[in-house]
Amino acid sequence: MNAAAPTSLHAWAAAARPKTLGAIIGPCAIGAGIAFRDGTFDEVGLGVAILGGLSIQLLTNLVNDLVDGVRGTDSHGRLGPARAVSSGWISPRPVVIACLALAIIAVACAFFLAHHRSTWFAPLALLSIALALAYSAGPVPLSYSGAADPFALLFFGPVACAATVAAQSGNWDNEGWWLGLGPGGLAVVLLAINNVRDAASDAMSGKRTLAVRFGTWCGRMEVVAGLVLAGWVAVEAALGGSHVAWLAVLVIVLLGRTAWRIVAGLSGSPLNRELHLVGAGAAAYGLAMAIAVAVGGGGS
Repeated sequence: MNAAAPTSLHAWAAAARPKTLGAIIGPCAIGAGIAFRDGTFDEVGLGVAILGGLSIQLLTNLVNDLVDGVRGTDSHGRLGPARAVSSGWISPRPVVIACLALAIIAVACAFFLAHHRSTWFAPLALLSIALALAYSAGPVPLSYSGAADPFALLFFGPVACAATVAAQSGNWDNEGWWLGLGPGGLAVVLLAINNVRDAASDAMSGKRTLAVRFGTWCGRMEVVAGLVLAGWVAVEAALGGSHVAWLAVLVIVLLGRTAWRIVAGLSGSPLNRELHLVGAGAAAYGLAMAIAVAVGGGGS
């Protein structure tokens, strides 16, 4: 056991990791802003898109907790928050049931949107679920091979943002592909901080993240690159007429202190605080960009 058993609610929260949900809230918010500006805002489509996106992210988190717990990955001197399965707080069976329920919800959302908006939502949902499973499970999990980073950039950025617009308008040819690069960059920052923090224990358990393959300097540079990408998108939006986007730039500037500490060598459990700051910053960035696009016109 890694820690004293918490209440059932706290155990499930440890597995679900709600503080990471800013990674999906951000691009969905921006997608809502684009649709509002274009006159295609639709509460039902937006709600279904958000529910589907949250289901996919929660599925990814639960599968990760389950698989890492069963494999014993989290038992090698873990520095991050305790995990539910490896700590013995939740047995694998109810986590499997929860994963099945989340997958069903995601599929239901996708097929609703496929029927009412665009048939592309059906294959997108199946691909997203496959990637949620492949992140931790399968013969060559993405998170064990260093391949998770580009998928985080793409699916928690441009894909999520453009899909949110399409869920309301049915149109995939939208600005979400560009503006989604901002929250995608922040998703990479979240992943990179995790990988830097856990590099030593990941190496012991055979988890070959980029921080393990090339050293923690690689993960630290990913943090900088992700913030620079998000800042660039926000500056371009502000200069393009979406002046409220300067608030998103301010968020990135404030997160620059986190980047400085990480580049300077911050390691281990103190990175948990930085992870939570970036998670909150990702949500704030998305909301600021959503308002900017909704009230300020074009974002590129």
